[in-house]
Amino acid sequence: MENILKKAIKVGEHAEVFQLSGSSTQVNFENGRLKKIDSSENFGTALRIIRGGKIGFATTTKQNDVDDLVRRAMDVVEFGGECRFELPFEECGEDVKSVPLFSERTADIPTEKMVESGLEIIRRIHGYERQIQVFCGFTVGQTEVATANSAGLKCEYKKTGAGFGVGGRLIEGKNMLTCFESRAGIDFDFDIQGLTEKVIEDFDVARKNVPAASGEYPVILTPHAVSDLLMPIIVCSNGRAVAKGISPWRGRLGEEMFDPRLTIHDDGLLENGTATAHFDDEGVVMQKTTVIEKGVLKNFIHDLDSAAALGARPTGNGLRNKRMGNIKDVAAPPAPSSTNVVMEPGDMAVDEMLKNMGDGILVDRLIGTMMSNLYGGVVGGNVLLGYKIEGGKRVGRIKDAMMSVNAFSALKDNLVALSRERIQLGSFVLPYIRLKNVNIATRG
Repeated sequence: MENILKKAIKVGEHAEVFQLSGSSTQVNFENGRLKKIDSSENFGTALRIIRGGKIGFATTTKQNDVDDLVRRAMDVVEFGGECRFELPFEECGEDVKSVPLFSERTADIPTEKMVESGLEIIRRIHGYERQIQVFCGFTVGQTEVATANSAGLKCEYKKTGAGFGVGGRLIEGKNMLTCFESRAGIDFDFDIQGLTEKVIEDFDVARKNVPAASGEYPVILTPHAVSDLLMPIIVCSNGRAVAKGISPWRGRLGEEMFDPRLTIHDDGLLENGTATAHFDDEGVVMQKTTVIEKGVLKNFIHDLDSAAALGARPTGNGLRNKRMGNIKDVAAPPAPSSTNVVMEPGDMAVDEMLKNMGDGILVDRLIGTMMSNLYGGVVGGNVLLGYKIEGGKRVGRIKDAMMSVNAFSALKDNLVALSRERIQLGSFVLPYIRLKNVNIATRG
């Protein structure tokens, strides 16, 4: 990195080097059998050269590709985007450095242990129903990230990551049902048995189809479905979308936009969060940013560029992620991206929410929501897994259903309750939400 930075500064006015290396192991089971055990390693370097107010960007996956990397960045600098920002030089404080990123348990877990756990999961689910096509998987890995720039900043961290998923598919006549659960984090500390039992319980209820007519219903969204409901808030609070005028929220900071019970943070320092780090991919120190506070729009999330465009401070959200998920990719230039999205809990237990609702719909999983008009607040998609609620209890699955809701109006005017309980789903920590007057469309 030092050699790259030294040569880049000679031909440009300013420069930044980002380097990523890592390894991972995956153990996957499909149709009740071990499908693969796969280990992989990755390495990449990204370079940004700033000259004449323009940015040249180039990447490589070769270890010693110094001269060519610098040349390619210089070749495109005159065609690059405008540089509106200054490179950071602030180092992480001790409070940030104390946030744990590395788990010895994750680093040391044997592959044999993951295989044994997978086989036990299959035995347990097949003990309930032999016809279920069981799938499950484990992922563990380590990543080292380093950033250096011509302003004198040099920082690095080492982080572990772990993931676990369990589920199955059951075909009975013309009825196909899929139930699954997944978790992810820094530490391999998953309740494998508990999540497997949850999948079995879901199968036991959902394999019975119950009719539901189209109409407006009281609805409870599980944290899985709440993550879809929050997508309009996530995209509209993105600093780049605000700066470009794509987001309708420009000029609305300080405005009360939601129910006063709604508070949402973007927390780059969340314990065991998949997006947690000490600094972002531009070297800006990570932080906890309150986006919505008691219904009021308080902040946007920024990388260096969007912060400069709007005259704001960067919030540690300049990430080089693939479009879906918190998977770092050196080929992706930094962009404002959410880290860990955390919603404050409510004051009602989930069981009480169900009991008080009486009859309604419980939506657990949605698909196709990314095709919605998110900047308009619209969240619509097929209900992959949803249940009819009668007398406060799940009585069966609703099939061939779609849900459509405007998140902005639903979370302002139709919010009934937030649960005390929250579930951490990788980069989300969310409660259950109860809404009124949600449109559910069914076939027939």
